[in-house]
Amino acid sequence: MPKIKIAAAVCALLIMTGAGVVVAADSAKPGDILYGIDRAWENTQIAFSRSHQAKARTYLAQADERLVELEAVTSESTAAHLIPTAYADDADTEVIANLLTDYEEALINAQNNAQVAVDTGEDAKELLETIAQTTLEHEATLARVYTQVPKQAQDAIEHAMQVGATKHQEALQNMGKEQQMQVQNQLQEQKGNVEQQLQQLHNQGANTPSFHDAAGEQEKEQNLNNGETESQEQEQNRNQNSESDEETDKQTEGYAEQEANNNAGETQSQEQEQNQNKADNNAQD
Repeated sequence: MPKIKIAAAVCALLIMTGAGVVVAADSAKPGDILYGIDRAWENTQIAFSRSHQAKARTYLAQADERLVELEAVTSESTAAHLIPTAYADDADTEVIANLLTDYEEALINAQNNAQVAVDTGEDAKELLETIAQTTLEHEATLARVYTQVPKQAQDAIEHAMQVGATKHQEALQNMGKEQQMQVQNQLQEQKGNVEQQLQQLHNQGANTPSFHDAAGEQEKEQNLNNGETESQEQEQNRNQNSESDEETDKQTEGYAEQEANNNAGETQSQEQEQNQNKADNNAQD
């Protein structure tokens, strides 16, 4: 159903039932009666978001909501309050997989809208900073619930971690270098804690992402490019020097040849003068 129709349907629902239903639905979890209303209201919020930055923030809030629901479902299933133990793994795996798929979709849409805002010249500094910080919080949440979900669902957690790490990097790379360094300094402690959590999971065999310093990677690439440029300039200078040396050698050879010709001419003149003197002496005798 097109989003505009969903928005109209939800608005009609509000008129008939009152806003209290939507407020109550906001805390609904997968499987609850009001959960469908909660998700429909989220689509309505997207439909009424006018700018790309507004859409990005709305999608980011939806990604947050999916992880809140994930923690709730995981906590309840762990305590065996919702799902009978005999069916827990299969039921949990499906619910968790669906939540994580929706989480990834919301996060990707958030970053895509942020990218459009940047490409069209909007001032998206605060938005990019929010995405960079929020994705780190998401990684911490996913790492926290990883060991609480059924093993069949852990692959989906790992994939969501990879998506989150990628969107974190993209947000940093869309920043100017000065803002990028500033944000990374602000998030350094938080990032260190997340990396520690992910490393612990990695040591247990999980396929966790690794966070790279985006500014460091760019600086490394820039240094590499500068090094290549410097090498090209050095090679060009060497070629120029070589050509200059060859020209100097040619000039030196020319000077030597000219000097030799001059010396030969002087010798010939001296011989001619000597021969003339001899001829004069013979004439006198």
